[in-house]
Amino acid sequence: MASCKHPAAPTRIVTAASWPKATDPADENATALNTRPKYVASRTLNTVIWNNSRLLKGNVAEEVQKLKAQDGGEIQVHGSGDLLPAASSMAKQRSARKR
Repeated sequence: MASCKHPAAPTRIVTAASWPKATDPADENATALNTRPKYVASRTLNTVIWNNSRLLKGNVAEEVQKLKAQDGGEIQVHGSGDLLPAASSMAKQRSARKR
């Protein structure tokens, strides 16, 4: 496995290395992961190579808000211990402003 300082890197590295190789059309999970858009929040990456991937840099909370405002399905988070607390805090702040 590649060495990386970001805590979520091992999940990101393993996922991006293995799922694109799963090409059986009968595998619904692989088909979904390989065809749907993917957004990678990273402080260390400069590029992403997995099909339909986009790198989120800068203020990730603002980028996620923009994604949520778009049409489409749910947003799932895989393998990020840092992103979930930030998203939860952002949601609480937004809820408090609406009151």
